[in-house]
Amino acid sequence: MDKQLFKDVAPDHREQYIRDNCYKIIDNHHYTRNLTEEEILEAKEDLFQASLMISKEESELKSIRKEYQERLKKLKGEKNELLEMLQFKAKSEKGTAFEFDYQDEGMMSLYDTQGRLISSRPLGPTERQTSIFTINKNGTED
Repeated sequence: MDKQLFKDVAPDHREQYIRDNCYKIIDNHHYTRNLTEEEILEAKEDLFQASLMISKEESELKSIRKEYQERLKKLKGEKNELLEMLQFKAKSEKGTAFEFDYQDEGMMSLYDTQGRLISSRPLGPTERQTSIFTINKNGTED
C-alpha cells in the first residue's frame, strides 16, 4: 500500500485518476490527515498572528470596558439621586441658609434664600434669651 497514489501524475489531474481507479466514492467523509512541514510552518505563523490580534483586541476591550464602566457609574449615581429625591420627596442642595429664632415658640428655624423653610428644631440652652427685655435683631419694631 502506497502512502501517496499517482505521484507521477500532475496534481490537477490526480483527482480524476483516483476517481477512475477507486473501488467506491464516499462523499462528505470526515477524516484526519497529517500536515506537511510547509503546512505546519504556515499554521505556526497563523497562530502567532492570531495571538497578536487577540492580545490587541483584549487590550482595546479593557479600555472600552473601563470607559463604559465610568459612564455607567455616573448614570447609576444620577439614578440613585433621583430615587432618593422621589423616595423622600426632597432634594439635597448646597447654598446659603438663614437661621431665625422664635423665642415665644422656643424654636429655631432654618430658611433658604427663597424664604422656604428647610428645617426647625427646639432652641438650645445657649440660644434662649434670659432677660425680660427682647432685643430686636432685624431692626424692626414689631
